[in-house]
Amino acid sequence: QDYAERLRNQSMQETETVEFYTALSPDHAAYDVIALNNGELAGIYTETEWRMPMSPSARMTHKARRLYAG
Repeated sequence: QDYAERLRNQSMQETETVEFYTALSPDHAAYDVIALNNGELAGIYTETEWRMPMSPSARMTHKARRLYAG
């Protein structure tokens, strides 16, 4: 049972994606690794996508995939 639960947890972590918003930040590269610790967004993630509208006071949208649950 422990083995099956560990495989399930690993599978969920590998496919879990999140979306979050920040202030505009142009310092990004492909697949940046980030640590999040904000309620349910806790763990190590790799950023897979972002959008940055070019307008004053816009918010940047980030998508990331979980690498490690902390």
